Amino acid sequence: MGHITIRGIPKELDEELRSEAKRRGTSLNKTVVDYLKKAAGHGENRSTKRRDLASVAGKWTAEQAAEFDRHVAVFESLDEELWQ
Repeated sequence: MGHITIRGIPKELDEELRSEAKRRGTSLNKTVVDYLKKAAGHGENRSTKRRDLASVAGKWTAEQAAEFDRHVAVFESLDEELWQ
């Protein structure tokens, strides 16, 4: 098991981590390791496949968003023959 030293933790983050550890009744180390595992996608539900766009949300350029909109525009209209 490895060891990591982290320097320069902002005061607010330090306070939040310590408060969360106290709330959970666990050590500060365990709380930080749990948070790191979750952030890296190694939480308890690691085998659960995510079906959201969180990893790409807000990362497209304006040009990429416009291209996507052009490609999905066809889904904005109805084929009247299919709905009779």
